[in-house]
Amino acid sequence: MINLLKKTTSTVLAISIAITPFSTYSQNNSTGASFEDVARSAQGFGETLGQSAKQNFSDYSVSGKNVSVGSGNDININELFPSTSSGNTLPQSYFFPGGNAPSVGQLEGISNDSDQMDDVGKDWHKSLREEEGKADISLSGAAYEILRKHAFKPKDNFINDPMFNQSKDAFDNDMKDQLGECKTETSFETSTRLVHMPEYKTCDKVVDTGVSCTIRHDWDAGVIVHHSGPINLSSCGEGCSTLWIGQVGDNYWGGWCSIYESATTVRVIRPEAVTNAWIDYAKWDDYIQILINGVKVYNGPNSNFPPETGGACELSTSWQTNPNVNVTEHFRKVKPGDTLEFRIRVSVSGGGEGFGRLQIRYDPNLAVTDNGWSTDNENCFKILNAQTDGISQVTVQCLDRPQVNTNGCAVTHGVITCPSHLDGAPHQSLDNLCKQYRVTSSRSFHTGAMDCYYDIHGVRQCPTNEGRNTDTCGALEADPTCGFISETCVGSAMGKSGTCYVSERKYDCGKSVEVEDKTKNTITTCTGPMKCMGADCLTYKTEDNKDFSKAAALLQASQFMAQDMVCTGLDGNGNPTMDQNVTCRVFKGKGGQCKIAVGGVQDCCESPGGTSLADYITLLMAVPKLDGAIMSLDSGNVVRSAYSVMKEPITSAWSEISAPLTSYAEGITGTVTEFFSPITELYTQFVSQLKGALQELLVETIQSTATEAISAEAANQMAQNSMNQISSFASSVMTVYTVYVVAVAVIQIIWACEKDELDLSMKKDLKSCTYLGSYCKSKVLGMCIEKRQSYCCYSSPLSRIMNEQAYPQLGKNFGTVENPVCEGLSPDEIGRLDWDRINLDEWMGILAQTNNLDTVNNISMDRLTGSGSALHSSQAPRMNTLDRTMERLEGIDLDEIKKNAEYSVKPY
Repeated sequence: MINLLKKTTSTVLAISIAITPFSTYSQNNSTGASFEDVARSAQGFGETLGQSAKQNFSDYSVSGKNVSVGSGNDININELFPSTSSGNTLPQSYFFPGGNAPSVGQLEGISNDSDQMDDVGKDWHKSLREEEGKADISLSGAAYEILRKHAFKPKDNFINDPMFNQSKDAFDNDMKDQLGECKTETSFETSTRLVHMPEYKTCDKVVDTGVSCTIRHDWDAGVIVHHSGPINLSSCGEGCSTLWIGQVGDNYWGGWCSIYESATTVRVIRPEAVTNAWIDYAKWDDYIQILINGVKVYNGPNSNFPPETGGACELSTSWQTNPNVNVTEHFRKVKPGDTLEFRIRVSVSGGGEGFGRLQIRYDPNLAVTDNGWSTDNENCFKILNAQTDGISQVTVQCLDRPQVNTNGCAVTHGVITCPSHLDGAPHQSLDNLCKQYRVTSSRSFHTGAMDCYYDIHGVRQCPTNEGRNTDTCGALEADPTCGFISETCVGSAMGKSGTCYVSERKYDCGKSVEVEDKTKNTITTCTGPMKCMGADCLTYKTEDNKDFSKAAALLQASQFMAQDMVCTGLDGNGNPTMDQNVTCRVFKGKGGQCKIAVGGVQDCCESPGGTSLADYITLLMAVPKLDGAIMSLDSGNVVRSAYSVMKEPITSAWSEISAPLTSYAEGITGTVTEFFSPITELYTQFVSQLKGALQELLVETIQSTATEAISAEAANQMAQNSMNQISSFASSVMTVYTVYVVAVAVIQIIWACEKDELDLSMKKDLKSCTYLGSYCKSKVLGMCIEKRQSYCCYSSPLSRIMNEQAYPQLGKNFGTVENPVCEGLSPDEIGRLDWDRINLDEWMGILAQTNNLDTVNNISMDRLTGSGSALHSSQAPRMNTLDRTMERLEGIDLDEIKKNAEYSVKPY
């Protein structure tokens, strides 16, 4: 009866569940809304409920053994696990088999030991099994018994069940069209952007204090200047000039009705300065005419001028008068630099003369022109400070200075010019009325003996700076690809006067590189009106990273952290020494300096050439993979994978099938058949293959700068070192590459420099150094004979870029030019970085330029895991993962192995 009631109730419930969605849809679809609209409404309602639940649940707190959720809803852990409560009165046998409660302390102690955890689990499982069927079974034993009975309960077959078939028919006939097939399509759009790769170069401009030079003050004063003919131009006070025209004298002409002429020509240099001009005086005997540029402006003593007109020739009078004829317009209408001719015509009978005088009023502010100071040596003004700064004895001599009156003012072209009318002198030793100076200095501050040192051959060098190259910026200024960035004074080259005697200019001669990006677009299409696919119904939401190249660069940065990390407090095997704390730094660098003869020709900062950024980046990207592979292989961890076991009889299917499908060794070597050889032979073989790949890579890279014999020796040495290398991989690569590039550079360089300077030059070429600035290093006080450039150099361009990007965020600096601080970053500082503010554009540009930038187009299975992998070599050709997997699975019955494995893990 009870079974019948259960069956009836179950049937009614199943029918209700089956028809409920259709009934609800039918009852609420009186408006004719589509199934999709109703579903969307339901989705929105569900999302609202979910957000509400999320907000309510987020308001929780934990205090001791109480968990508070929402407002006043507390859960006590003792209520969930009463056996852990100190107030529990029930015996432990009520909860656990045999009353053996688990010890939390014991479990914590073995949490990192899988074997001990397995032993505890087996013991616990055994105690649970022993309680089955007992009357006094514990609470844990009863729960275990229920689970086992449910697990081995025969499965119901609903294939012929009428309710199942009815539901299936309902879906096929009524809902199939609504829930149509959905598919998702993903497409990629290619875009490119330009990334700038700076290449900073510096040059010097040196003030040679041991030369003579000329300084000129180009100033002039006057409204008019003499052009031709007799003239007397003088000042008649502030803003006033007097101009005499004709020949001043008495009875210097003779005749009867004879006509004489005299012309005075002036050049009007500042017509706009003239405010008023008139003929204020004239003297003649017998008749006079005054013309300006051929225009008669005065005729005296009347309108006659015999013999050209009527009238008596002899008037027996020497005339003196004040005509007061205004001639201002004649001055104002000409252009600056035009001439005015004042012509005197006199008709003489007996003895006679003829001349006149003009008064010209002008604006004193417009009558003086000051074109400033100039010199034949751009550093001449700075040389004047050499004496003040204690560098040299300087003499200053004025070669052109007009006479001055008692007021210290000069009269030029009838214009009074005082020092206040002119621009101030650029130096206290100069007088602004002087138009030309000669400056002579006794010695140069940048010539002399440089510090002695031992060059790369161990030879002691004591060079002398002759200082003949005071400007090294010509090539950079003329290069259209170089842009000026800044100019700074070299440290210690600034005198107390504020004069900089050695200035350093910085140019960017870099270029822009095109970087490819990919944008992923995902579209879901469904044939039915209800667009539902799995758990993502109606609205398909995706969050795509549109900057593929940036993501790839950030990923490489994170990988390089482990490859470029240096730790202290470790022994030769990488284990803690226990006598000091283990401290690690990421992207750590090293300070370096190189010397330059100030204004000279010796330059140990100049690159000797021979480096290849492309070769080095390729080497840098590949060697860590090979080095890590070699280090990971030893006779103890070359384990058999599931492939090799599948060929043998199954003896412990559970343990073997749970092993990695491909062991680490097989993944590294790409082998298919070698694993059927003895383990000891495989170990030797794998290491030999990997070292061969490493050697091939190094030989190919170094041969661009060294001979084949040198390349082979370098490759072999690095392959050997990789077996015991504990320091950073990036540092190892930089060291090996540096040694052999420098070895070749020694043959090519002109100057005998130190080895550290050659190392520094090579690292600069590989874009791995941050330039900090320069300073004067000299033995003589007040002299700057030798300049030192200071750098922080790192193991790779990425390490340098990371420091340059991170330091501003962290408020750090690189120390001073004399004492660089290149400590890199601590793990704590790495954690504090805002990675959205880390700009790796330059690194992406370097990777793109050297064909090492991963893009969607160039990533393939063969490139990552096959012949394109760094682990591929001619000694051990590498198949890609797919081909290796297919070949390894030949002759293996996977279905049979799966069945046997399932049978082995099933308790009963």
